[in-house]
Amino acid sequence: MLITHWQCQIESQFTRLYPLAPIQSKACPGCSLNSHTINNKCTIVIPTNLSTQFFGRVNTNDKTLNFNANHLDLLYSVAIRHPTQTPSPPNIIISTNSIPTIFEPCTLTNKLQQITNYNTNQQELHFYTDGSVINLGTSQCSMGIGWVQVDNNSILHTFQAQVKLWPCSFKSELTAILSALITTPRNCTVNIYTDSQSVISKYQNLLNFSTTLSYTHTPYFSL
Repeated sequence: MLITHWQCQIESQFTRLYPLAPIQSKACPGCSLNSHTINNKCTIVIPTNLSTQFFGRVNTNDKTLNFNANHLDLLYSVAIRHPTQTPSPPNIIISTNSIPTIFEPCTLTNKLQQITNYNTNQQELHFYTDGSVINLGTSQCSMGIGWVQVDNNSILHTFQAQVKLWPCSFKSELTAILSALITTPRNCTVNIYTDSQSVISKYQNLLNFSTTLSYTHTPYFSL
């Protein structure tokens, strides 16, 4: 298989995976890997069984390449398929805060921290979660999440927030659940009630549990 060689300015160390800083990519003018099969283009001959296809688009104006996926995802997908040389994992700073840094610091994260402090000694918790997306595909698109924590039919806490970037109903439903889970203590039985069949189905596929979507908190939670 003959592939075109591209050069990308990718930093070797990262402190956060998403979102990544923009990268620049351009066609290689020619190097030691060039097969010289095509004039004025740096090409590499590799076996078909070692190739990995991904989608991208070449900008006709400046001859650069736009990736249709996160470039770290592309690198690791190649490494997993061909584990001859796995890229070094990125450096991720693990915070000691009770609330993982899923959300940007604001008054809402302070509220989550307060709820976390309240739930510290609880053995079993119940949450009703929901997520929504309106005006999808327009400039007025909005994505929201919310949940209530109940105990013996009494509402203990409520939470509502807006979520940005990559709007879809599955993300909003799942983010609502995650925002509830991060307020729960370790070794606590957590019961989530949701009307999202897609979330329930994926949960069942992963853990093969019952349709009640019951979750026992593990020692650590990360996203």
